[in-house]
Amino acid sequence: MKTILTILLLTAALLPAQDLKYDNTGLGQVVQSASFEFANFKMYENENEWKGKTVSVSGLYYPNRIYSRTKSVLIHISGTGAFGPVSTAVYLDSPLPTIVSYGQETPAMTPGMSVRVVGTLKRTEPFITWEGYQMMLPAMDGIAIYRQDDANLQYPIWVSRAYKR
Repeated sequence: MKTILTILLLTAALLPAQDLKYDNTGLGQVVQSASFEFANFKMYENENEWKGKTVSVSGLYYPNRIYSRTKSVLIHISGTGAFGPVSTAVYLDSPLPTIVSYGQETPAMTPGMSVRVVGTLKRTEPFITWEGYQMMLPAMDGIAIYRQDDANLQYPIWVSRAYKR
């Protein structure tokens, strides 16, 4: 029995958030308060109503798919929510985790990965795509990123510096 308990505790220690130290309570409160009812058309219809709100969006992660004139770390999330299409630009205040060596248990973001992003909406901004098209997308400051299959939003892959310890 002690062996099984030890194995369970070791397994729990190796879950995706193992190297990520963050304020679990503070982050949990922000995530719980996030609106899951966001869709692009809502921001286009009434930008002032959504500015400053914390929202949760899910979709596929694309690095370097859109460009901005800022030097910030920027990712694109594209998906479909309960209320319609979601395509957002997410500004990050630190780099995303990447795989450093084969077999390492560090969580990593890979292109095309399904994720859920919690962030604070800023405004709609112009972005340029790979192909040179200009798009007006809702932009947000990222707070946390989770794998799509983390239904309880307990094991973030990435967390904003504001919540890191």
